[in-house]
Amino acid sequence: MNSVLVLGASSGYGKAIAQDLMSDFEVFGLSRSMPQMLDIEHWLDCDLEEPQQVLLAMQQLHAKEAKLSAAVSAVGGRANVGWDQMTYYDLLYAGAKRVFSPLMLVKYLLDFGVLKWDGVVVFLDCRIGEGLTQAVGGTIMRPVVEEMSKHWPSSLRRAYVTPASRDKMGAEKDLNEQVRRILNEESTNENMVSDGGE
Repeated sequence: MNSVLVLGASSGYGKAIAQDLMSDFEVFGLSRSMPQMLDIEHWLDCDLEEPQQVLLAMQQLHAKEAKLSAAVSAVGGRANVGWDQMTYYDLLYAGAKRVFSPLMLVKYLLDFGVLKWDGVVVFLDCRIGEGLTQAVGGTIMRPVVEEMSKHWPSSLRRAYVTPASRDKMGAEKDLNEQVRRILNEESTNENMVSDGGE
């Protein structure tokens, strides 16, 4: 059975994705808090903004001899804000939490040898919201990921998913289907970009 790490698995889209995958994959969940009503066998308490917690999570994965076929980044963050309420820290947080922290985690996963080099990293498109901080996070995500992925093993694929539907239930269904399709595709040596509903 292939193993998948889901970031942000405690709530929202991350929780929905983790729950959907549990029937066919060995799921490792990672988040700042343990989710309610979700029985994940492998759970990692980790705040991606705390380097010591990230290193501890990597050590735990390594100790379990985890060999991940995929990592799915569905990290959330503080409440989404608009132009009128936005502060410097909101903007900084939008990039750090949704883009840079997951990318650093990919580096650690590779450094610790727990993410297979012929695997895939799936990024949830941050623009699925109404507020400015989500839009900014989504806008900067792809160019940053594309630049950083030049330093990954050439066989490690990357993909982006975004729902066509804007209501919560429809969006969850869209994302689950897209993630499953990506994870079930045969590994290739080509970098894969999946744009989901866009």
